[in-house]
Amino acid sequence: MNQKSSPLSYTQSVSRALILDSSSANPLADTQMQMQRWFGYRGAYIELCRVFASSDQLSLFGDYHDVDEAVRNSITECMMSNAPKPTVLQGLNFAATGKIAGVGTLPISPGARPFITVINDSAQQDPNVEIVAGLFDRPSSDVIVANVLRGRILDVPLELTDAAELLDRLTYSDYRPGNEGRHADIWRGIEARANALAILADAPFYRPPERSGRGDHPRHACPYAIAAYLRLWSASLTRPITGLFVTGQPGNRWSYANLSRKYAERPRFWIGMRYGDGATVSKGPLAQLPFKIRATTKRVSTGELKTTWGASDPNAGPTQYRGDVYFDYYHRGAEVPTNSPTGWCPSGSDGQILFYINQLPDDDYPTVAVGLCFPAGGPEQFSATRAGAAIS
Repeated sequence: MNQKSSPLSYTQSVSRALILDSSSANPLADTQMQMQRWFGYRGAYIELCRVFASSDQLSLFGDYHDVDEAVRNSITECMMSNAPKPTVLQGLNFAATGKIAGVGTLPISPGARPFITVINDSAQQDPNVEIVAGLFDRPSSDVIVANVLRGRILDVPLELTDAAELLDRLTYSDYRPGNEGRHADIWRGIEARANALAILADAPFYRPPERSGRGDHPRHACPYAIAAYLRLWSASLTRPITGLFVTGQPGNRWSYANLSRKYAERPRFWIGMRYGDGATVSKGPLAQLPFKIRATTKRVSTGELKTTWGASDPNAGPTQYRGDVYFDYYHRGAEVPTNSPTGWCPSGSDGQILFYINQLPDDDYPTVAVGLCFPAGGPEQFSATRAGAAIS
């Protein structure tokens, strides 16, 4: 500083240099990370340097560092192998950059209550019916709530990787995504970061039906992407993977999580079959099971479900049926949680995979629809995307 500067000009100069405005509702990581150069002084004068910041700003800088480490790890893996190009990461509460217009955010989590809306044609036998019938060859129980038979559920839930294998077995004639393109690259990038910490025993995470080429445009509620997410969750229980946050608590970084506790609280997935008000299923392997299945009658148009989750009554009392998203709670005799504004079930609780056997009066064959419920507490990543690049 010029020693001849007045106290006022000295203060103004320092203010311009050091005060970081964090009042923006959507901080920009690249801009604020440049300001961290003020924190990097070395030498004999390091003790004279001080940084004053709010707890929110300190947390943001920690988030920036975490995703920056994740990108650096991806670049290193790319240099050492055939890993994909690194994905630009950001957080739910900060954007990667403001220098590019139309930057969006793409999470890897399927959300709290994803429902797979693609469904096979009822004019022919659905191969997914055979998968569900095979599952319910195992011991299962009726789910009866308020004296109404709501469906059936397996007596033993599936672990994360077993649930992933189940989803990967589902097939659709009109939906076959491939292992090339942005969706596949994101999963390979995450896998590379996980593998850099410890060799993965269950790789690859993402196993789409088309093993070469792009295939169909990927969906966000995609059974194969959800399977990849379940494998990531399982792998994350033993690895402090950078660049990941925690679902339901997006301000928490996975690399700082107590992994022993995460492992102890890992979800299992209950497998249910919801009955409806339609006709009793009389064709195919489901008709051979030792219990009768009444079909649901969800509307379908051009291979897409137009209705998803079934009955829902948020005001239902303790002895009434609140909704299908709590189907497994009634089987377990667990207290149904209060409605969450985010839709997540509490962290540490189990999840569910609920099958609907759908058959309208004019359908030749029953078809399978599926919805899933996830508890909070899983891994999450936010990729920066250009306008129009988001997955439907």
